[in-house]
Amino acid sequence: MFCPNCFNDKDFELRQEIETIIVRDEPIETCSTITYCKSCGDKVWNNEIDNYNLIKAYEIYKKNHSLLTSNEIKQIREQYGISQVTFSKILGLGEKTITRYENGCIQDNAQNNLILLAKNKYNFNVLFKRSKKLLTEAEINKIESNLNNSLPQIVYSDKSINGGINY
Repeated sequence: MFCPNCFNDKDFELRQEIETIIVRDEPIETCSTITYCKSCGDKVWNNEIDNYNLIKAYEIYKKNHSLLTSNEIKQIREQYGISQVTFSKILGLGEKTITRYENGCIQDNAQNNLILLAKNKYNFNVLFKRSKKLLTEAEINKIESNLNNSLPQIVYSDKSINGGINY
């Protein structure tokens, strides 16, 4: 890191400040960490910290618009013990989509609703069965094992159906 004003590359300080960040044309107020040059007092771009501030603003935006947060999306995926790529395949999204959402990007309402519906194990089971042809044998076995242990077994006369409804 370096100050383009005075060319200092050693002495910086971090300050907490209220900052307004524009997210999708909406001002979001957040307490941000700002890097200042100790030599000249100017604000200095700090890639890691400034990206963190932006993600914080995105998370506030998501809450304000009733969208799942990055952590909520991760929790939904982790309840099935699957990777981001596998979850994306099951939902019918691009392979990097869940990764982007878990890293802070803002999903639109349609994808948010799809992920929210997948939180329910019965809904997830329907999506899983419809997407099996996209998954590896290892992915299928892992998910089936997880679902068999978590969904109640419904018994009809001599037949048993795991996970309720077959699609």
